[in-house]
Amino acid sequence: MTGEVTTASRDAEIDGLTVEKGEYLGFFNDRAVAAGPSFAEVARAVADGLLAEPRDVLTLLAGDGAPELNGLVDDLSALYPDLEIDFHDGGQPHYQLLLSAE
Repeated sequence: MTGEVTTASRDAEIDGLTVEKGEYLGFFNDRAVAAGPSFAEVARAVADGLLAEPRDVLTLLAGDGAPELNGLVDDLSALYPDLEIDFHDGGQPHYQLLLSAE
């Protein structure tokens, strides 16, 4: 299962969500699931979708210009104490965060 967080390049409505240019947009299973100005809130919504069913490992790939992820990792570690969180600097353009749950 995968998810992504990106920045909207224009004002839009997608999958029932309204997002303004420059805000974060989160996808899970190819559907927009969260939008807004807070990277942490959008990323958390995507992670929660990925972790709705029990998973063993969550991999986070920080993209080029990604905000700090320590708070997100700390929150997820507290909520999912048995989850292994693997973090890497992926450096990918366009997506501040790629997530994969196994």
